[in-house]
Amino acid sequence: MKSNLRLVFAIGFVSIMACAEAADEPVIQNSSFRIVNQSQYQIRELRLHTNESYLDSRNVLVEPLEIDEEYIFYGVGEWYVTVFREKYRDGPLIAISTANPIDLMSGQGIKLLVFDESFRTAEDEWLNPGEPWNSGSRQTPDASGTSTPTQDSGSAGMDASQKFMDAGTSTTSIEDAG
Repeated sequence: MKSNLRLVFAIGFVSIMACAEAADEPVIQNSSFRIVNQSQYQIRELRLHTNESYLDSRNVLVEPLEIDEEYIFYGVGEWYVTVFREKYRDGPLIAISTANPIDLMSGQGIKLLVFDESFRTAEDEWLNPGEPWNSGSRQTPDASGTSTPTQDSGSAGMDASQKFMDAGTSTTSIEDAG
């Protein structure tokens, strides 16, 4: 009887330890989408939307995105990106949008580089939320209110033609967009 009790206790302890170890593993459900401002302009607004028009979407930035800063979004599905910046110093705002949606798949990491008048996408690694992988980044929850992340895979062994795909662009003057 004592040996059976010890066996049950040992199996229970091993099961608890296995569950604790599994709980430490991140559950990847969303894609991480890192948006990096590589332009020479401050991004005043950043809108993520599921259809071609950005007019019904809201700005996700709390404050403008400075040059070389990045914003992280976690989710899945096809997303268009629109950035608002000055046309020239102290000038009117213009909106620059991706011409095609960017497909975010579960567990995938994507990086979108924002240039002055264009975008480029690249594969990126997924990061566990809350890890101090880049203190200059910003995070946002996905539609369900949970967060998930990314990390830079670097460009070792890849030239620009291998690493980047053109996301296409569409530019609109805000004055014209009404």
